[in-house]
Amino acid sequence: MLLLGLKKKIQKRNQKKLTNQVIEEITFCIKNRDEQIREVMNCAEVQVDPFPHIVVENFLPAEMYQHACEIWPDTKEFVSDGVSRFLLPVTYGCLENTNLPKLQKVFWRLFGEVIVNRYLKPILAEKFKPFLSQKMGLKENWQSFDLHQHTCNLRQDCLIVDKDAPNIRPHVDQLNMLAQIIIYFPSDNEHQNLGTTFYTGDASTTPNHLYDVKDPNNLKFAKKIPYTPNTLLAFIQSPTAWHGFERPPNIDPNYQRRLYLSPLFFSPEFMEKHYSGIYARTLVDEYFFDHRFLQKKNWQNIWGKED
Repeated sequence: MLLLGLKKKIQKRNQKKLTNQVIEEITFCIKNRDEQIREVMNCAEVQVDPFPHIVVENFLPAEMYQHACEIWPDTKEFVSDGVSRFLLPVTYGCLENTNLPKLQKVFWRLFGEVIVNRYLKPILAEKFKPFLSQKMGLKENWQSFDLHQHTCNLRQDCLIVDKDAPNIRPHVDQLNMLAQIIIYFPSDNEHQNLGTTFYTGDASTTPNHLYDVKDPNNLKFAKKIPYTPNTLLAFIQSPTAWHGFERPPNIDPNYQRRLYLSPLFFSPEFMEKHYSGIYARTLVDEYFFDHRFLQKKNWQNIWGKED
């Protein structure tokens, strides 16, 4: 009985300690971060060549970036796409399906749902607003368009690890994206040639060219966004937003290319209204597809090939 009482006291003390650590982690993640991110992003300019994009160096406060690198999850918690890309969805309940330590779950869920989706995305949406006429078939008065109302955070924010020489051939992203957001998380400054490559070429002939590009017409190298620590890359999705990745042959195959990937989606309701004639998924399909990612077994197909 005495040992049982002592065990309960130890458990209670440990639980209180863990609770205090969680509170400290939450405070660290959110305190003044909105102001810090807004200050950095206010200085960011949209570059238009070869298509509208933003590159921000030193995007995160230095102490947050360092903490993120230190608390990066073990690759064994990631799910393979069947080739050489490994992913870990981090928002809306997905992390609860992992064995990550609680503090890792707290940090990466807050990073996704607060830092990226709540603080960053509204700023990016406003910056890209003048360029939305480049979206396929859209004819809107974008200056009065309420992007907050017509965008949606779905369950596809992921930590990504690329290794073993993957190549992601040139493609444009799904039609339901307003923009793609990538945050580089290298632990060093010596692998800049692992950056994302932009191309110029003819417009995509289908609304969803992702995954089925066999021989893109007249694509030419335009620029590479160096893979440097704490760099944010965001670009608008359009029929000419060709991008990809090639791993140079001289890179150690065990070196892990680490990214945070976060699509900025139009809402399913917006897609049904504007793209019902050319977009394969219905309103129900889109929300059901999102719901599937509450189960880890479905993460392998997070970017569905049935758009």
